[in-house]
Amino acid sequence: MRVDTNFFCTVPMPDAGDPAITPTSRRYGNDAVIECYRNLVEWSRTADSLGYDTMWLTEHHFQYEGYEVLPNLVMFGQHLAGQTKNLRLGQMFNVIPQWHPLRLAEDFALADIITGGRMEFGVGRGTVPR
Repeated sequence: MRVDTNFFCTVPMPDAGDPAITPTSRRYGNDAVIECYRNLVEWSRTADSLGYDTMWLTEHHFQYEGYEVLPNLVMFGQHLAGQTKNLRLGQMFNVIPQWHPLRLAEDFALADIITGGRMEFGVGRGTVPR
């Protein structure tokens, strides 16, 4: 049996989900983003030590819900591979309109090779019409 986990790398915001606040008008400091990334690394290490199979990450850009701090799953997946031993690193998902298809394919292939085949690929169109 496989046991996977998912982590949304979010910054706490009192107005998260308010459609009246435009995504590009949000302002939060680097400290909040760094804390989210540190939490994600710690969560991944814990999942790895507990025997989880895959850590799934989701790409987000400029969303009013507040999920805008993990824009590059390929790059962060490589970082997590260096912080864990066995955990597979899933991309649930790369937002295809944000990428050039050849660049995404090359970046993912390189990441999969240098992580010893620990990357899982996923794509999607996104969920909001922007």
